[in-house]
Amino acid sequence: VFIISLILGNLYVGGDNNGYRAIYNGIAGLDIINSYYLYNYVITTSEFVHFIFVWIASNLGIDRIFFLSMCNTLFAGIIIKIFDNLKVNFLVTSFFILTNYYLYVLLFAGERLKFGFIFFLLFFLYRKKYALSFFLFGLSIFSHLQMLILCSGRALQLFINEVKPLLFKLQFKWSLLLMLPIIVLALLTINAPQISGLPYLVYKVTAYGGDRSLFDFLRMTIFFLIALYYTKDRSETLIYFLPLFIAVYFVGGDRMNMIGYMFCLYYCLPYRAGLNLGVLITNLYFLYANIDFVSKIILYGNGFPPQP
Repeated sequence: VFIISLILGNLYVGGDNNGYRAIYNGIAGLDIINSYYLYNYVITTSEFVHFIFVWIASNLGIDRIFFLSMCNTLFAGIIIKIFDNLKVNFLVTSFFILTNYYLYVLLFAGERLKFGFIFFLLFFLYRKKYALSFFLFGLSIFSHLQMLILCSGRALQLFINEVKPLLFKLQFKWSLLLMLPIIVLALLTINAPQISGLPYLVYKVTAYGGDRSLFDFLRMTIFFLIALYYTKDRSETLIYFLPLFIAVYFVGGDRMNMIGYMFCLYYCLPYRAGLNLGVLITNLYFLYANIDFVSKIILYGNGFPPQP
């Protein structure tokens, strides 16, 4: 992964990397306050975890591609550790790491989102160590707010568990009262920063909202049906995927389908150590997609070149 990152990282010069490269070079030698103002102006985001790591690496004089290659290697190592915990076959793990389209998108095109996934997967690994996992989850959220969608299904499940006694047994649980201020506080915190005169969450929904299509819903449906086939708890799977279908409508499908695929893998991989039809079909599909993605990086310096 490190070698691949060095090679493709140097070739990938277009798209969002223009802004990230300008920031990395521009904040070298600047104090942290002025660096953050510049970062916020160029990237138009208020999530600060990615900024802190970039600022430190830039001011230490570390080459940007080398720094990102190290991050990519760490990311791949965490994925391998999770796959090992799920007892996934070595060949399945290797094929995924070396060929998966969504993984390569995170490695080379989704720089901030990659940091969010790194800390979220660390949170998943250490979820039984409550203090550490809470800290890692916070870092994940403040790396990229999209990580909130990853836990939206679990939050919905907890909410349903709290509401069911009230609806079916007329039993009121006082813990239900705690949820409302938590939800309000979370929304206020997210929307506190403003971009282009709009609250942060509204700005992001507006920015990504026009990116949806019927094909995005179709892909999410396929991931859902595959997960439903391999799951041991169909109601849980339905609850986890429901917020994703809603999110596809509001923010578009590309990133939401990445999360849907992640959930799909969570249910597929434990079955026969990942040696099953669901994993095989999705791996072959994303191998094909990744060949096209890498080819565009080599030819155009951008995995998502502008359409003529």
